[in-house]
Amino acid sequence: MGCRMENSNTKRAAYREQLPKKNFDHASSWFAVAAGLASILSLFVSPVWFPQDWVGVVYAVSVVSLLLASLFYIIVREQQKLHRYAQAVLHLHYACHIARDYVAELHLGQDPSLDELLSNIASSLANCFTLITGKHCRVSIKELQKQGDDNKFLVAVVKEDILSSKRRSVAMRPMSLHEFTSLKNIFYGLDGCSRYYLRNNLIREWRIHKYHNGAFSIVGEPEIRTFLGFSKVVGWKLPFKSTLAVPIRFQYGDGIKYEKTPENKPSLQGHVQDDYWGFVCVDCESSRAFDRRYCPELASAYADVLYTVLSQTKSHMASHRRLIAFPARVD
Repeated sequence: MGCRMENSNTKRAAYREQLPKKNFDHASSWFAVAAGLASILSLFVSPVWFPQDWVGVVYAVSVVSLLLASLFYIIVREQQKLHRYAQAVLHLHYACHIARDYVAELHLGQDPSLDELLSNIASSLANCFTLITGKHCRVSIKELQKQGDDNKFLVAVVKEDILSSKRRSVAMRPMSLHEFTSLKNIFYGLDGCSRYYLRNNLIREWRIHKYHNGAFSIVGEPEIRTFLGFSKVVGWKLPFKSTLAVPIRFQYGDGIKYEKTPENKPSLQGHVQDDYWGFVCVDCESSRAFDRRYCPELASAYADVLYTVLSQTKSHMASHRRLIAFPARVD
């Protein structure tokens, strides 16, 4: 118990270190003040410093410079999208609110709908990232299922956002964890993906053999065609080009231990020290959609809400380990 408490305190300290420090950025304010003063001074100083013939030119140059500086400032601020992240708080609060109500109803002995809750949380996250990126985003909640006694795992889609579920024409069957580069890298901590997996150009990742998705077995693999020495990827049928995945889990210790097998595949060694439920995946139809500083943290906040919901559901419905009944095999 003491060792577990020490590990928890150490992790909380690490979380605190990741929080942003108090850093009030006054550079943009000083820039605006300087630009305004320069434009005002040019009106009064120009007739004194410059010949009469040059005054009109100085006025024109100062105005154009001020407009260019203002345009540059607007572009930089818009690319940061900080005002959009401020609105994301409303979506996150909504998810926390409905999750709290669900857990409270469980403790009161009621029978709230987990299916409806997961759908609402997934839709909230999809709307949140659509707002932030300015592009259509889709969200899926995937459950990790252990297959047999050996270290083989399946991934099953248990819920999508409402819009994506209506558009889906083919049901996704449970597939092997190794069919998904994003989920496999997170689960085994490969390629620096211990906390999340984020790629903003999946076509390029696939082209250099660093990305695979189990959905290729359904929609078909893309192809590389070469013409006059130039190659191009054609036939990309996945409805997204950027992806972000985060785990739904709680780490009791140092996480999962793994090693490389002779077949160059990772395998678990010893006791799995994570309470692992699955993954939250956010996909965007455009490339270069996600910001590496804020997007993973926002998605992880939703994943933490889901972990609380699912762990509370497990404790109240001990006879139902799985969220939705999927066959524990790949047809």
